[in-house]
Amino acid sequence: MEEPIAEGIATDKAPKAITEKVPMAKLGKPAGNETLYVAHLRNTEGAAIAGTDAMLLTEKPTAEFMRVPRRKFVIASYRSPKHGRVHFMVQSDSKPKYLWLGGNGFEPMAVKLENAVGGLSFERTIEIEIMPIATFYILDKNGDFADNALVTMKPADGNNFRRGSGSGNAGFTQRADDMGEVKFTRPPGKYIFVASNNRGKGKVTKTIEWDGDPAGIDIVLAQ
Repeated sequence: MEEPIAEGIATDKAPKAITEKVPMAKLGKPAGNETLYVAHLRNTEGAAIAGTDAMLLTEKPTAEFMRVPRRKFVIASYRSPKHGRVHFMVQSDSKPKYLWLGGNGFEPMAVKLENAVGGLSFERTIEIEIMPIATFYILDKNGDFADNALVTMKPADGNNFRRGSGSGNAGFTQRADDMGEVKFTRPPGKYIFVASNNRGKGKVTKTIEWDGDPAGIDIVLAQ
């Protein structure tokens, strides 16, 4: 008998905490040459988290690839359904694996897992936090969507979000999609916002006070 497909949330919807009990299918046992990794994603109140992007990796991402891990290290990917459980059955190689968690609404993280030993299952609970999602629409001077615009949203003075040494844009910059839309996972606060078109032209720089409102914000590039 086939296992029922776990109920999830639409990919265009924000992640959410699920307080009601959602059934989970029973997982099969790993064969002698397989290893099973299972993680239950929960918030601080113990509610399941749906809509988390999860990847099983062979290597821990470096800082510049923490937001989007390099494909060559990805074994498999999975989006957490409403019961908040993600699992991966992999070929055993006796080497450690890494569970990456991220996507819109989450500050990305990578958790080192046990070595992939044949016939074994490893299960754990991981606490994660859903954060607000800031959405921007980048427009050119004519009011048309600026496809693949280069956009930065970094903390301003007094905002300690992901604050480290230096004041560069590394780790805070993303590309808008073909329709000029770009999303940032950020706590409310004061940010420096920089945007230019896909050729680096029309640059605008402004300081914004973002209150966590998910409503989209239009940004018009300079001439």
